[in-house]
Amino acid sequence: MTTKPQKADDDIDALEALDTEEKEFTKDAEIDRILKAFRLDAYAVLDLQPGVPESDIKRCYRVKSLLIHPDRTRNPQANDAFDRLKKAETELMDEKHRERLDEAIADARTLLIRENKWTVDSPELRTEQFAKDWREKSKLVMIDNEHRRRRQ
Repeated sequence: MTTKPQKADDDIDALEALDTEEKEFTKDAEIDRILKAFRLDAYAVLDLQPGVPESDIKRCYRVKSLLIHPDRTRNPQANDAFDRLKKAETELMDEKHRERLDEAIADARTLLIRENKWTVDSPELRTEQFAKDWREKSKLVMIDNEHRRRRQ
């Protein structure tokens, strides 16, 4: 009779260990995503779509900061990821910076449409490929804007 309760305890311990491992994996994956995100694009760091309201920015920052906080994970890169997350949130809460970022993203879209001689109603604008190209063009526009800003 003692083998059944022991087996149940072993199963519970194994499940708890798996749960802990899953949580650490989720934290590590989010830290990796943040560190790989394009630094000049605060939306990418927070994994948000451009144009979201401030309340969504605050909520997203809170959830992600609690997930990857350096005091709550063993990942040695948590400090860097947390700093980038905080910087992205600060930038998006600053109205001027957010306006410049939104403008750069809109400029990238306009440039892409012009380069391909599309119209704003073109069906190509609804494709996954366009979204991918738009993200890449946005990066180039942001880099160009940053170079201009530094030269001034």
